[in-house]
Amino acid sequence: MPIKGEKGGSYILNLINQLITNQTTRRDRRMPRQVKAYGCEYKCGKKVVLSKASMVDHESGCFHNPEKKACVTCIHFEREQDDNGAEGAYNQSWVNLLCNAKDEYMDKLQNNCESHQTKQGNE
Repeated sequence: MPIKGEKGGSYILNLINQLITNQTTRRDRRMPRQVKAYGCEYKCGKKVVLSKASMVDHESGCFHNPEKKACVTCIHFEREQDDNGAEGAYNQSWVNLLCNAKDEYMDKLQNNCESHQTKQGNE
């Protein structure tokens, strides 16, 4: 449908094609350079680094490393979503960390737990 006062629909299409062509052929747009990075073997999803040594250091303390006997790899661990029940802008939510073996809430994740039992698939 032609735009009133313009040369018609083909004029608009030509302008769009020019814009697309200009965007893809601009010399000042360079491709980002590719780099080699290391990700956590335990797939914690929080860590990608450029140095292999940094990743080895991270993996030694990663909560998803079964050797650490951390809460995340234990059958007794549970993350519990909770909220204050308020409506609208007053609603607040949080996550409780629960250890079912000790039947207690925790402030933070722990390593080397005496009640640790490894989940299936984390061995």
